[in-house]
Amino acid sequence: AILAENCLLVIDEAYAEFNDHSAISLLAAHPNLVVTRTFSKWAGLAGVRLGYALACTTLTDYMMAIKQPYNVNSAADAAGCAALRRRAEIMKSVAAIRAEKDVLFQELSKFPFLEPVPSSANFILMKVVEGRSAKGLHDYLRSKGILIRYFGAQGGNLHNYVRISAGKPEHTTALVAALAAWNP
Repeated sequence: AILAENCLLVIDEAYAEFNDHSAISLLAAHPNLVVTRTFSKWAGLAGVRLGYALACTTLTDYMMAIKQPYNVNSAADAAGCAALRRRAEIMKSVAAIRAEKDVLFQELSKFPFLEPVPSSANFILMKVVEGRSAKGLHDYLRSKGILIRYFGAQGGNLHNYVRISAGKPEHTTALVAALAAWNP
């Protein structure tokens, strides 16, 4: 319905490689749609700030007319080209992370003090409940050498949530063991 409006709609698909959903198939029918992607997540190139936009030719012509010259530096260009050459190999790692995220979600769901939120990214957001605090969980896991994202006051409504990135199976095992031992 929103695509029928007389406005530009930009969909951020930063985590597209970590799920099976994309708006790219809608581009041909909707000249007001822009889909953005990044190399930050799937290729691990967050530091180089490299991405791209997909849209109809009319919109991309406008974007190209107003973009800064040399807006991709040589380091980002080289890193992006290398990632594209190794895309098949990198996507094997992405597939492994996707599979481990599913395992992680199932394991986190077993703890009554956690409410994990289904995710289409490479991480799981979860609410800390039953009188326990997200800050307490963050600090406890940090003391065990496990780093997670705690939002605190900067997170607005996420003040009692944490975010855990999926990793290797041994990371999930260590996390589950630490959670089982957490008794604040």
